[in-house]
Amino acid sequence: MRILLFLLCFLAVLPGSAVAAGRGGEASPFRTVLQDPNDPAGIAVYGRHIYITDAYTLRVTERTLGGTIVRSWAYGAPLKNKYQSWPAGIAVNKTGVYVSDPNHNRVVRFDLNGKQLAAYAAGFSLPRGVAVDAAGNLYVADWQHDRIVKLSARGSILATWTPPAAARLDTATSHPKMGPPTGSIAPSSIVLAPDGSLYVAGICHDPCEQGGHAFAQYFVDHLSAAGSVLRQWEGNSPYGFEPHTSNWISADALAVTRNGNWFLAGFFAMGGRYVDSVAEYRADGRRLRLWPVNEAEGSVQGLTVDGHGNLWATHSQGPILQIAAAAIAA
Repeated sequence: MRILLFLLCFLAVLPGSAVAAGRGGEASPFRTVLQDPNDPAGIAVYGRHIYITDAYTLRVTERTLGGTIVRSWAYGAPLKNKYQSWPAGIAVNKTGVYVSDPNHNRVVRFDLNGKQLAAYAAGFSLPRGVAVDAAGNLYVADWQHDRIVKLSARGSILATWTPPAAARLDTATSHPKMGPPTGSIAPSSIVLAPDGSLYVAGICHDPCEQGGHAFAQYFVDHLSAAGSVLRQWEGNSPYGFEPHTSNWISADALAVTRNGNWFLAGFFAMGGRYVDSVAEYRADGRRLRLWPVNEAEGSVQGLTVDGHGNLWATHSQGPILQIAAAAIAA
């Protein structure tokens, strides 16, 4: 059931549907800075290098910010059918490079030269997003098990959290008559904020119901460092993050800035069309801007913000996109 829900947004997008801003959108400031020949997914920036996972080859590629390839290495064994692989998340800091391998239900840790140091299973089933703190503690979005898993640097499980639907739902985005939704949340993307809190994007399912009606529903949760829900925003039922306007119909990737603002990538319903988009929100969930991604097919797979405030995005059709910090601040 959840795999069908995950695929719905892709089946709904027709070629050429992601080329205009639409209602509530601005002209796209994205520019293509690199081109990957395969299927780029997760993305992270550390220092002056950029790290990208590829869902087709199951490899990590490290480049300079100018695009020069430094090294590349495998994070998982090749699949018989590469087109059935799942995109991998990635996180990088001084303690190493951490890559989720959902195709083999594990997270792999490498040093900064690409040497494998460890592989963590921890009972994962389709682990997706990963985040790592300065001490090397690892946070994993364990999608199939509806939970966030916190691991020590040695791989021991420190905590598991299962954010429920409507734990602390922002009432401004909940239907006043239908009431809050019920169900559990399968997390797909996770990022660590500068204050140590976590932002998690996922889908409510099994079942997700509101007012007795079942449907796919997307959330962004803001969790404390201890895993409690601080704030929660609905994505597409019935009003979405933007009450009485357009709705997100997927929540695919997250990134957080130093000042606590956050970015969300996914498909946004505009004027009867589903537009691959990226939006910036304040920490309280107020949207600041919405940009379309001017690619005819596919979708944004990963987001990250570098030390200069530039926003980077991977796209399933190959381009590595960027919005300069100056354009974000404008």
